[in-house]
This record gives sequence, structure tokens and C-alpha cells, in this order.
Amino acid sequence: MPLYIPTEDKVAKFVDTVRGDNRPYPAVPPRQVIPTVQALAANAVMAGCKPEYFPVATAAMRGVLDPEYNLHGTLATTHSCAPMVMVSGPIRKELDINCGSNCFGQGWQANATIGRALGLMLLNVAGAKPGEMDRSTQGNPAKFTFCFGENEEENPWTPYHVQRGFAPSDNVVTVMSGEGPHNLNDHGSTTGDGLLTTFAGGMATPGANTIYGKGPSFVIIGPEHAATLKRDGYTIGSIREELWKRSRVHISRVSQENRHLPEHRAQAGRRLPPYRPIAGRLSHHRGGRTGQALGLRPVVRRHDRRLGAHRPMSDWCGWPVVDETTAWEAAQQILTDAELGDGLPLVPPTRRRLEAMIAGTAHRSDSKGMMPPMFGDITAESVAYQCVIAGARPAELPVVLTAAEATLEPDFNLLGIATTTGTACVALCVHGPIARQLGINAATNCLGPGNRANASIGRALQLCIRNIGGARSDTGDMATMGQPGKYTLCFAERHDGPFPTLTERQGMGKDASAITVMGISGTAEVLPGDGEGATPEAILSPIVAGMKAALVMSSMSRRNERGEQVFLLPLEMAEKIARHDGWDIARIQRYVFEQGDGIARAPEAIHPIVTGGAGYKMSYLPIWGGGSQTVMRKL
Repeated sequence: MPLYIPTEDKVAKFVDTVRGDNRPYPAVPPRQVIPTVQALAANAVMAGCKPEYFPVATAAMRGVLDPEYNLHGTLATTHSCAPMVMVSGPIRKELDINCGSNCFGQGWQANATIGRALGLMLLNVAGAKPGEMDRSTQGNPAKFTFCFGENEEENPWTPYHVQRGFAPSDNVVTVMSGEGPHNLNDHGSTTGDGLLTTFAGGMATPGANTIYGKGPSFVIIGPEHAATLKRDGYTIGSIREELWKRSRVHISRVSQENRHLPEHRAQAGRRLPPYRPIAGRLSHHRGGRTGQALGLRPVVRRHDRRLGAHRPMSDWCGWPVVDETTAWEAAQQILTDAELGDGLPLVPPTRRRLEAMIAGTAHRSDSKGMMPPMFGDITAESVAYQCVIAGARPAELPVVLTAAEATLEPDFNLLGIATTTGTACVALCVHGPIARQLGINAATNCLGPGNRANASIGRALQLCIRNIGGARSDTGDMATMGQPGKYTLCFAERHDGPFPTLTERQGMGKDASAITVMGISGTAEVLPGDGEGATPEAILSPIVAGMKAALVMSSMSRRNERGEQVFLLPLEMAEKIARHDGWDIARIQRYVFEQGDGIARAPEAIHPIVTGGAGYKMSYLPIWGGGSQTVMRKL
């Protein structure tokens, strides 16, 4: 993604905002270097922060350096965990940190750049480079940025930082390492008891990393659900107690290979909790209106804060074209004033860049269709503009344009995805030779940062939905909390797997260059059965459990509402399955369908995709429960 240049003058301005904080930083694992304030400031500058955001970013950095956070483990693991940053106290309003609708998604500079700054600090200072020290099998989009504020104004209980011993007037940062948010949807329950049943059912997933009994969960509750729980007499303590009891699963739901774990050896015939005891169980409140909640030992740190004309231009499809001589900061302000940004730095759309992007494209102004929710016109020119500001290259325009057109298929239901109060976003998978030609990552951390092509292509598509389709927070995008996948979510399918590729299974052939767009409600990591001799059943049963839990999360109880299911198999897992006689794609689909008691409309609607690096991990991409089908298009 584009970065600001960290000049000495800019870095100095950031350093001035923390001049009174002389506390030394401990060594940062895994490189074990002592960070300087200047190095941290340089990363905050590159992320696009304003100087006044820097004390929040440094407070978050101090939080992840607390031994209880276990930074080395969270950076070097094959798990998909990412640092979550929650801001509490008056500073939220002073810095305009989004605490309401779409607070996990794009469109807010403070949220986007503070989270991005922490990510860059871990990448450049800690040395957590994907494929090197960062070994995440598939990663997740929250590793780009994941920062939000607590909605204290609509919280019927005590704010989270006050629960942890701080004063209401204190500015506090809480950090936690977790997966991307999991949507918990319940528009039907009218009682607190019903809501807690839904929440607990969605959390009871034996395939999650919490199977090892070492981690807690965050439950993030929207204002309407919070009001219902408060009305029915629930407190934070009683919510913790109820979720602890109701989300326990029977030992029979844990695979035979995983029952050898020390946490489970003495549990025969008993029910297991999905996280550590109540003392580590935390529940708090943020987000916009409507009935949504999200399932995510955090570290809390006080934030010590010190206060420390545009030229005329032409346009392109009605959007500003920036003059070549315009300074970078001025260009960012022009694009911000035009409401074109996702909160992160954008490449200035000069006439030269735009013409280079569109060069050689025929029928550049012809309409490809109207993109919901506000029905802007998709043309090669309008998509090229999004590609430029996203940092994409001209060779990537056909991928983004084809994906944008694919989202217009009626069965994809972009209108529903864009306007839902849930966490739906558009994921993009690229298949065939084009993925390799463009260098799109299909290996370690393929869903996360570290690869320019993945980040820029996915971001360009999201900007199309925002700027052409008009899906902006509180306008076309009505998400209660949103999700980080709305910044970017693009990956490639591996071509070297043991099974036919998705393009082959769809009749396009193995060597077809194609894209698939998916309307998903999040990303969830799943642990297969442990051990070199794990059977296909042991590998796949946790995926089935995850899909069942997702049906509870989405309140999609009727079978006629269930469409497709997508999960990502790393090469190692796919090869383990293929070594067993008779286990081909069709048998995998049948097994998941039958064991899942009809979790999709048919076995053929279950789509395993081989992607990701080494590690005993899989990812599940739950298709949005509001009604969406995947769409594949040949390039």
C-alpha cells in the first residue's frame, strides 16, 4: 500500500508529541532490538498518521511489548492472529476515532492509520516480515489495520477501561492478538437470554485456536443488543458467566487426534469451554445501531497524551485529477475533501498516472453496468481511477475491472452485501497463470499484508465499491461494526495442489486465468486434527464444526437459505488428504456436506481452495448469510 515519505521534519513533529514520555522501550522480539522514538515515528508517518495520533500508536506499541501479550509468539506463529487496538476515554472524540457504524471497516483516517502504524512498527522494527519471521499460514486482513474506539456514550454498563481500574477521564489503549472479527447476527431474539444463546452458539467452535485452552475471547456488543441485555438485568459479570457456561462443547466434538492434549485428557464425558475461565473473559460495547455482535488476555495501557489553499484542477469521471506539482500532503487533502479515501494514504491521481493505467484499453468509457448501492457507472476509466489511488499497476486493471463487473451478477447480491448491518465484504480469489504473472501471493500470509499485488488489487476493488458504488459509512454502507476485510482482501489459488483447481471444477480448465468474487462475513481459522497420521476425517471435521457454528452466528437456521461454503486448505493439508485412497474433491465435498447436516445447498456448493503456506491451519470464509453466491469470471 502507498506510504508517506518519513522526512526528518515530519518525524520530528511526531517525536514532539511524546517528548515528555522518557520511559525506555524494552527490546522488541523477534529481532530483540531496542526501538527509538524516531524509528516508531517514521513508521507512523509512513502509515499516514497525523502527529496527534502518534501518542496512541506508541501506547499500543508499549502494550504489545508487555510480556503477557507474548509478542514473539503472536508474530512468529502459523496462526492468523493480528493486533487489535481499542481506544477508550476522551481522546476518542478529540482524535475523531470511529466508535460507531463500520468502526472495524474503512473510511476513517484515525482508525485506519493508527492500526496501520502499529502494523508497520511490527513489520519494520520487530522484523515480522511475512514468509520470514511471520509464518502465518494464511493470515487475515486485520493484519493491515485493526483499530477502533469504545462506544462509551451508548454503553449501558461501565466502560471497559474503567472496569480495568482506570478513571473515566483517562485515555487508555487496549491491545489484543486475535483473529479477524466473527459476525454474530441475531435479528430475531427479543430477550437477553435469546441473545446469549446465539452468542454462545457462535463461539462454541472446537476447531478454533482456543481448543488449547490458553486464550480468552472478546465479545463486542452493538447498542441495541446491549440495551436488550441491560433491560433484562444482565451485567458484564453475568454475561461472562452465561457465555462461559453456554458455549462449552462436549468432548465428543473434539477430534480423536486432539483429545490427547493435556487440557483434554481428563475430560472424558465432560463439556469443554472454548476459552480460559471467567477471569479472562471480557465483554464490552461499541458499534453502530442494529442487531449485531462480534466474537474476537488483552493488555491495557494508559495513553499519556501531550498536545503538541488548493489549486484548480481537472477531473476524471467527476473525480479530481491532481497536478504533478501538487505536494503529497496537499494531494491527500484533495482526495479526503472529495471523500474518496478509505483512511489510508492514496497515490495522487495525476493525468499521467491515469492515462498510463488505461493505455491500450478499448472502449474505455463504455458502461459495464451500474454498481450498487448508489448505482454509479462502472467503466474502464472509473475503475482505472480506483486502481491508481489504490497503488495498483496497469497490468492489474483487467483483474479489478473483471471483478467489479462480476459483483453485478444478480445472484452475487452486491446491494445486500454493501448495505447490510452485518460484517459482509467482498473477497477476491485470482486463479491461473495471471496470478503468477502478477505475483499475487498464494503462500504464507496470503490473506494478510506483505505482498503489493494482493494489497493493491483487493484495495482497488474495495474502493470501486466505495467510490463508484457509493458504499460509504452511514450512506450506502450501513454496517454496525464492519470488518478489516473492507480495506482489502485478495489472494490467489495455488496451481500445484493435488486436486483439480476451482477453474477446472467450474469447466474452465486448469490453465484458465480467472477471478472469483465471494461475499463473505469474515475469516475464521480452523485447526485440523493433530499429528502426521491424521486422517481426512480428522482434518475436515473441525471445518464442519466451524461451518455449523457460522450458521448459528448468522441465524440461518432454515436449509433453504443455505447456499455455498468456501474454505482454504494449505498445500500440506491438501496433500495429507490426497494420500488416502479415494479422497478426491468429490469425496471431500460429500463428507463436509453429510457431516454438516446440509450446511450448503448441495455437496458441489462446497468449495475447497488450496492456498497458503506451511502450517497446520485452515481458514473458513463464511458466505454472507443474507444471500450471496460466488461468481467466477474468465479474464
